[in-house]
Amino acid sequence: MHLVDRDIVQDLIAGNRLAFKTVYDRLGGGVYSVAVQITKEPFLAEEVVQEVFTRLWLHRDKVDAEGNLWVFLYVVAKRLSINKLRSAKRAKIAHDGLAEQVTDVADSFEEHIFYQELVNLLNLTIADLPEKQRQVIEMSRNEGLTHQQIAERLGISPNTVNNHITRALKQLKTKLKGKNGDLYMAFVTFFF
Repeated sequence: MHLVDRDIVQDLIAGNRLAFKTVYDRLGGGVYSVAVQITKEPFLAEEVVQEVFTRLWLHRDKVDAEGNLWVFLYVVAKRLSINKLRSAKRAKIAHDGLAEQVTDVADSFEEHIFYQELVNLLNLTIADLPEKQRQVIEMSRNEGLTHQQIAERLGISPNTVNNHITRALKQLKTKLKGKNGDLYMAFVTFFF
């Protein structure tokens, strides 16, 4: 995987389109590889690449110039790929094979460690949430249920589900933001 110089990342953050093209040229193939390995569908993988780089451009001001841009793009690509599968009614395949796919997709030991750190930190932080918030977040994140489905399952209103999710995400963001900038960015992309 080609690395991107910090100067190029800083130019990207400043809105330089040539820097964005350079990042796309160097890392787009890796993003496509991540997406195609997870989705198993080239056309879905192409959509993921477009969405990843659209998000990068739109949220470039949130990119950490000192962080590893590839790790950020990797996490975004992985999450969007899983979302594509969910929307295609294939969430079970994605969930069952996710650990194996992540291992296959990881280009380096560092990326694998980063992913494990993110998962562990998210799980520990989610476990510390109040009971209802934790339950609603897990149903939304792990099972891919809509607010309406969660409300029906728990016997509460969709508005209450939304309130629990909003409060939980706010607490998670606050707790993660102080831990590590890369983890915080990965969290934001993981849930949004």
